Amino acid sequence: MRDKEKLEVWLNRSLTKQEESLAKLSSEPLKNLKKTIEKQSGQNDTAEEFKTKLSALRYMVSEELGRRGYTEEQKIKFISWNELRNQEFEEPRWIIENLIPEKGLVAITGSPESGKSWFTEYLAIKVASGESIFNQFPATKTPVLIIDQENLQAWLNRRIRQLSSQQELPIYFFPKEEANFSLEDEEVFSEVLDFVEENEIKLIIIDTLRLAHGKEENSSTEMKPVFDKLKELTTKAAVVFIHHHRKGNKFGLSKVPGEDMMGSIFIRGAVDYQLTLTKKEGVADSVTRVNITQTKSRYTRPIKPFEITLEQTDTGLEFVYQGEVQPEKLKLDEAKEAILALLEGESFNRKEVIDQVVESEICGTRTVEEALKVLVYEKKITHTKTKPHIYSLIDSSEEDPANRNSIYKLRDAESLEKRQPPLGVTEDYDKITEEAVKVFAEPLN
Repeated sequence: MRDKEKLEVWLNRSLTKQEESLAKLSSEPLKNLKKTIEKQSGQNDTAEEFKTKLSALRYMVSEELGRRGYTEEQKIKFISWNELRNQEFEEPRWIIENLIPEKGLVAITGSPESGKSWFTEYLAIKVASGESIFNQFPATKTPVLIIDQENLQAWLNRRIRQLSSQQELPIYFFPKEEANFSLEDEEVFSEVLDFVEENEIKLIIIDTLRLAHGKEENSSTEMKPVFDKLKELTTKAAVVFIHHHRKGNKFGLSKVPGEDMMGSIFIRGAVDYQLTLTKKEGVADSVTRVNITQTKSRYTRPIKPFEITLEQTDTGLEFVYQGEVQPEKLKLDEAKEAILALLEGESFNRKEVIDQVVESEICGTRTVEEALKVLVYEKKITHTKTKPHIYSLIDSSEEDPANRNSIYKLRDAESLEKRQPPLGVTEDYDKITEEAVKVFAEPLN
């Protein structure tokens, strides 16, 4: 770029910042400054000569504006604590109380098949109708935009129908079959912003983040512009995006809840709130159990983890709130999952099981011991009759009509003395033990 052009760029940039004040000034000084540029700029100026002329021109601009009554303000206005303390602010507003703040950025994360899409579609229905979430979290009624890059419209139609019988809902869908949504496509992004504003949409759901951009998710540098775009969306509405978990340790679990999102840690750092969904074993074929943990909460204290079930009903599917989950129960469930993963295709003695789970920092020794008891009782694992006990998964294909094997496993696992049931076992534990004693006394064929 020639020196003259450099001076003009600098001058235009300087004058643009002072646009309001300059609007009151005559345009004559600007013409004079441009004439000065014509006279003072040379094609062969050295760097030092250019620097000198630039300083002189800055001085001329400052003098001219000062003569006209304009004083350049400080570029950044810093604020003191006294000023901040005396300011009044509105109470924070929520799309869903304690879960999704107004104009916030929220991640719904979990492993594949953990119910993330079903859950966000349920949230969309409740927000669009203004109904409370699980009768626990009040929602603000507002139109919703779902940008689903995974499911075809036919499947979205079916899923929404299964979750709600309402005929009229202010829920809009990005036409996946007609266009690809990308945060990097300025034309598409601009259309989405216009649509959100025109329809007064206050909640945008993106399923999934991975399909909304083409950057390398493990690079914080590449993900920065992606989240700049998400932040731009939040100037219009709250944004919820679905994101998958990467594989954790050898048990598929993360040491720190919430830090198992795929990609750079920058992703988790950029969101305001994070809800982590963990699928648990169902109590029946028609029921799916899911634990929900608020693994990040920027503005409020995290809510306690809770359990929900997705249940098949005569009219479709329904989410049911099952209550808060105690921390010790969460740890017990994680220990059970770790043991089952460890025994997949292999066998280990009791000490090896305990050591490997504890070394993975999932829980302590006592919790692993309790988990072993519960899994034996639940007939998910077995062990040898002689010590040291060798644990393995139960082959569900084996026939045992009298259920004698399970009773023997229970007897070998623990003494028959009266004891307190392990965590997670029903109150009928002692009764079952008494029945086992009677069976043991009977002769075996």
